[in-house]
Amino acid sequence: MKKIITSGIIAIALAFVSLVSFSSSTYAQTVTKTEQEQRCSLAQTNLSTLITDVTATKTVHSDVYTGIKTKIDTIITTAKSAGYDTADLAAASTKIQTAMTQYEAKSTAYTTSLTTTKNLDCDESDTALTAGIVKNRADLVSVRTSTLAVRTVIKNDAITALKDYAAWLALKAGTSTEEGTEQ
Repeated sequence: MKKIITSGIIAIALAFVSLVSFSSSTYAQTVTKTEQEQRCSLAQTNLSTLITDVTATKTVHSDVYTGIKTKIDTIITTAKSAGYDTADLAAASTKIQTAMTQYEAKSTAYTTSLTTTKNLDCDESDTALTAGIVKNRADLVSVRTSTLAVRTVIKNDAITALKDYAAWLALKAGTSTEEGTEQ
């Protein structure tokens, strides 16, 4: 009789443990799903803000780079009419244009990547959102590299060519360039 009662108690205990663990795992899945949806919703909101900021930054950078290139092109025209060899200035202008084109392509790819990640379905797994964010970060590194490339071309090529032109103008006018370039 003791064996039957002990077996009965063990059976009831096992049934209770099974029921509790089943309801706990169901609750954990529900909480995890809710947390995942909240994280996804927050990420989508943050991505929307980021897309707006990136688009605005891209516009500002492109306008600045275009303005610099336009000024160099204007200087090339003026220098040619003054009889200056504009090969270095033209090469700098071409390099700036190439670097600008690469920057705009990478910036557009980054914005597209952000938009794709933002449009992911929150009901999908968390891994899709995580993979999208990892890709976004890689694209951001690419944009930063291309921005640095444009600045480097402006600093190394364009400014050097402009200083040579300024020295030529000063020499032509009979003044020293040392007075105007002291820093």
